[in-house]
Amino acid sequence: MALADFGVKDKPQWCAGCVLPDTLIHTNPNIVEIKDLKEGDKVLGSDGEYHLITEIMNHEHNGTMYKLHVKNFGTCDLTHEHPVYVSRRILKKRHNQKFYLEWMQAEDLKVGDYVAYPIPKTTKDIEKIKMDYAIKEMDRKSKPLPEYLTVNNDLMRLFGYYLSEGYINDRQIMFTFNIKEKEDVEDINSIVEKLFGLKTNS
Repeated sequence: MALADFGVKDKPQWCAGCVLPDTLIHTNPNIVEIKDLKEGDKVLGSDGEYHLITEIMNHEHNGTMYKLHVKNFGTCDLTHEHPVYVSRRILKKRHNQKFYLEWMQAEDLKVGDYVAYPIPKTTKDIEKIKMDYAIKEMDRKSKPLPEYLTVNNDLMRLFGYYLSEGYINDRQIMFTFNIKEKEDVEDINSIVEKLFGLKTNS
């Protein structure tokens, strides 16, 4: 039975397709490769809720695989019939003004279509965040960072700056502001020095 047999606009109650073992999956609270999941784990569903895994299945696939690249979200490999929740791109030169979502098979997707992403609805207040980093053995320039960061107004404001104006490369976190936004730049400088003990370049 293929996804098309029950209508692609209906929400699938099961997955007709497969992904590769190294595909990253949102669990509660981590992101792990699908091959490392086990019964009893919770994974993020299309409804924004976390659902319990009741059965693990795997099999060999000898057919075509499709590499789906979604801007800002990375790439994953899907079998041809894997359901994807998308909105067709209506206009060739402009973004859609309205988005009509439907389930489609991976092989029917087109460049320019919009892929929907669930917004997690499960929330939990936390007081601190553990810093997950390691200084390389031959790195003589980097300063050690705090092991934990307290979740406060400064940290949340820095997150907001990053989401709206930030980007990264292998060694730096950078922000791009208009020349008139000097107050925001000074705010970032102050927060970074307060939280990490680091000086910024601007």
